[in-house]
Amino acid sequence: MSLHETGFDSLAFAILVARLEDETGVDPFTISEDAAFPATVGDFVRAYENVPA
Repeated sequence: MSLHETGFDSLAFAILVARLEDETGVDPFTISEDAAFPATVGDFVRAYENVPA
């Protein structure tokens, strides 16, 4: 499913990432120099799964 289809706009996405960072201590979109805005929910999940330990 595309993130656009979820109804999330850029503000909702930013809030979600901030809340996840509060919970996990990780923001994969600022850690990586080549991070791109995820197109799908799967891309979003993989961004968190692929954060180096």
